[in-house]
Amino acid sequence: RGKNTAEYITSINSLVCALVPLSQFEDEAISLLRENVQRSKRLLGPEHPLTMKCVFFLARIDSSVTDEHAADFSRTFATVAGVKGRPDLNGKRVAIMRLLDCGTRYECRLCKSNEGENDPKATFGLKLSNLIIENGTEGLIHDLVSASHLNGKKCKILSYDRERKRHVVELLYDKETKFRVRPENIYALLS
Repeated sequence: RGKNTAEYITSINSLVCALVPLSQFEDEAISLLRENVQRSKRLLGPEHPLTMKCVFFLARIDSSVTDEHAADFSRTFATVAGVKGRPDLNGKRVAIMRLLDCGTRYECRLCKSNEGENDPKATFGLKLSNLIIENGTEGLIHDLVSASHLNGKKCKILSYDRERKRHVVELLYDKETKFRVRPENIYALLS
């Protein structure tokens, strides 16, 4: 229990992330991650941030998963910012379709217009840090180091501080607590 359990669960997640791109191991990866989700729920609890991360990973690779924490990412909108390899994307509005690469990138689609229509041919992956998620979007805080007690908490994005390159958020169940979070530390959830 404790630190060794968390390290073990994290190592299984890493192994699954390595196996997923290899299609011949997809079934084994899904099976391994399903076991890891159950292990994490049993040993760490269903609300533990590491358990929720396991569920997110499982939902991304196994479409049959329906869990209260496995949110559908497919209609959340954002603005692209800071992409050096494709500067033509900066300032464009995109629909976030799903998480990729074990939670490090989003699959996005370029919007045809500001009304949110999507161009299905313009799909690409973007780092979480290259997206300014729209105000009012709910999210899940993850991987904070100095404020780790906030990991796994649901929040609402209030605004974006361009100077500090942080989202201003409030906790869903504590409207008094407002703080700034880097984009890469929020998984956007659908409302």
